[in-house]
Amino acid sequence: MNNSIFAVQSLDRSLNEWENRIGDLSPVEHVGDLQFKREDKFAPLGYGNINGTKLRQCISLIAKYYFNAPQAVGVISGAVTGSPQHPMVATICKHYGLHCVNVVGTQDINKHKNLLIARNMGANFEFCKVGYAKTLESTAFKLRDSRYPGYYVLETNITLDHKKHPASSIKDFHHISSRQAENIPSEIETLIVPAGSCNSVTSVLYGLTRFPNSVKRVILLGIGSYGSKDPDYIRRRLNIIGSVDNVNMEEKFNFRFQKNALSFMEGNMIDVHHVDINGSGFCTYADMMPYNYHGIEMHPRYEGKCWNYMDKHPEIFSKYMNKNTLFWIVGSEPQA
Repeated sequence: MNNSIFAVQSLDRSLNEWENRIGDLSPVEHVGDLQFKREDKFAPLGYGNINGTKLRQCISLIAKYYFNAPQAVGVISGAVTGSPQHPMVATICKHYGLHCVNVVGTQDINKHKNLLIARNMGANFEFCKVGYAKTLESTAFKLRDSRYPGYYVLETNITLDHKKHPASSIKDFHHISSRQAENIPSEIETLIVPAGSCNSVTSVLYGLTRFPNSVKRVILLGIGSYGSKDPDYIRRRLNIIGSVDNVNMEEKFNFRFQKNALSFMEGNMIDVHHVDINGSGFCTYADMMPYNYHGIEMHPRYEGKCWNYMDKHPEIFSKYMNKNTLFWIVGSEPQA
C-alpha cells in the first residue's frame, strides 16, 4: 500500500523532480479520537523512507544551491548522530548527483541507523571530537573553507540562521511549509505540534496567518535542544517574516510558557503555549520513546515523546482528545 503522496517514488530526476513537489499538501486524517496532519506522507521514496516537513525545506535549500551555484559540486553539513538530517542530506544529494559530506561526532557509523542510511546513499563522513550540534556545524564551515571549496554548507537543524541571512530569505524559507496550514479542517480549534528546532513550528504558525482557520490555541511540546528551550525564538522568527510581509505578528499570537498547566484566554489572538518536555526532566533529546497510536508509528525521538508525555498527564491533555484537535506529525523515523 502506498501511503506516500508521491505516486512515483524514485531517486531518478527524469521520473520525479522533487523540487517541484515541495508545495504539495499532505493529508489530514481522522484517526482515533482526534485528527492528524500527516507530513510523514511527504515521502518521495515511499512511506518509511526520508519524509516530513524538514525534508521539504532541505530539498528547497539544496535545490537552490544546485540550480544557482556556478558549479554545484556537493553539500557538507554537521548534525548529532541521531538527527534525521544525515539521511535526508545524503539522499537529496544522490537525487541531484551531488557529493555529500556529513560531519559527525562518532567514528562508528554502523552503530547509528541514520548514519548507516546516509552511508548507503553515498555519503562520506568527517569526524569531529566534539559531538555538539553547533560545534559540528562550525566544523562543516571550516572544512568547506579548507578542503571542500564550492560545497554548500547546510546549517544544522536544516534552517537559515536569521542572524546570518536577510529577512527576505527567512520569510521564503518558512513560506515553503506554511502552505500546509491550507487544509486544516474548519472544525479544528486546537493544534498540538512537536517543537524541536522550532523551525517547522514557525512555518505552521506563519501558515495560520496566511489561510483562514478556526484555530484558537496551539500547544507546543518542546522535545529539542535549541529553539524548544527558547520560546521567544519563534516570536523572533515570526516578527522577521512580518517585517517582510508588512504584518504585525504581535497582534496574531499570544505566547505563553507554562510547564505543568495550560490556561487559555478567549479573544482574537491565537494562544500559543509552550510546554518544555525535555526541560521538565521527563526525557532528554537522546532518549527514544516509541509510541503507536491506532496504527500510526510515532517517531520515537520526537512525536513518540509527545504522546508518552500526554499519556502521563491526562489532567492536562484529555480535554483536547477530540475531533476539534489536530496533532501535527512533522515526520516519522526513516527505516531504510
